[in-house]
Amino acid sequence: TLKTGKEAVLHSADTSQNIELGVTIENFPSCKELLIPPGTQNYVVQMRLYDTSKRQLNLKIRIICRAEGSLKILILAPYWLNNKTGLPLIFRQDNTKMDAAGQFEEHEFARSLSPLLFSYTDKEQVNLCTMRVGKGIHPDGVPGWCQGFSLDGGSGVRAVKVIQHGNRPGLIYNIGINVRKGKGRYRDTNIVTFAPRYLLDNKSSHSLAFAQREFARGQGILNPEGYISTLPGSSVVFHWPRNDYDQLLCVRLMDVVNCTWSGGFEINKANSFHINMRDTLGRCYLLRVEITLH
Repeated sequence: TLKTGKEAVLHSADTSQNIELGVTIENFPSCKELLIPPGTQNYVVQMRLYDTSKRQLNLKIRIICRAEGSLKILILAPYWLNNKTGLPLIFRQDNTKMDAAGQFEEHEFARSLSPLLFSYTDKEQVNLCTMRVGKGIHPDGVPGWCQGFSLDGGSGVRAVKVIQHGNRPGLIYNIGINVRKGKGRYRDTNIVTFAPRYLLDNKSSHSLAFAQREFARGQGILNPEGYISTLPGSSVVFHWPRNDYDQLLCVRLMDVVNCTWSGGFEINKANSFHINMRDTLGRCYLLRVEITLH
C-alpha cells in the first residue's frame, strides 16, 4: 500500500526479468497490468484502471532508468478536477455517453471533498470536458451538460443549466474554471479548479442578508424566499437565483432593527463604492462594497 505522494522500495523486483505491474486505488479494484521488459529505458505509458462500474481511467506511468540499473516508476493522473463551487458536479468527456470514472450516486447529492482523477478515454472524440450539476440539487429539474472546455490551460467560465418542468424558467449556475500545471512530482498533472463565479465575503461587524433585487424589491424589513445570510467574518457562495431577472444584488443589515433592503448594485466587474440602507425611521446606514476579480 502506497499513500498519496509517497515512495516505496520493492527489493523483490528483478529488473533482469519481465516485471508485471498492476495498480489498484480506492473504487478502482481492477486494471490492465503493464509488462516492463528487461533493459527498459526512460519512457511514458498509460495504464488502464476500471472502477466498480467498469468505467475506465487512464493513469500515466513514467519509468525512469537510473545509473545503477534500478527503475523508478512514477504513477500519475493526467488531470485533477477540484470542485470548490459548493455544488455537486458530474464530469464526462465531451460528446460521450458515460460519466467519468470514479463518480457514483453520492456525487449527485454532495460535492466531493477530494479531487476527481480524470482522463480522456475515447480516442474518437476531441479532448474536451463537460459538466452538469448533480441530480440531487434540483430533484424536479433536468440538469444539462455545459459547453465543452479544455483541461490543458487557461481559465474561463461555463454556464451550467437546469431545465425546470412546466412554465418555470430554467436555472443557470456560472462556474469559473482555472487550469494550472502541477509542480515538482506533480508536473505531469494538470490541476483544474472549479469555483463559484461569486463569493460574498462579509468583512463588516454586522450579520448581512443578500438577495437578488427582483426578490428583495418591496420586502421592506422582511427576508424573501431564497435569501442568503453571512455572519461577520464569514463568506458564502452566491449564484443568481434567476438569470432572466436583472443581475443586481441587494443587502440588508440583519442585526439592525427595522433595517430595509438596499437598492440593487452590479457585482460583475471590479469596483469600490458605498451602499446606503435605511431603517423605518429614516436613519441611514452605509456599507462599503469592494468587488475584486481573481
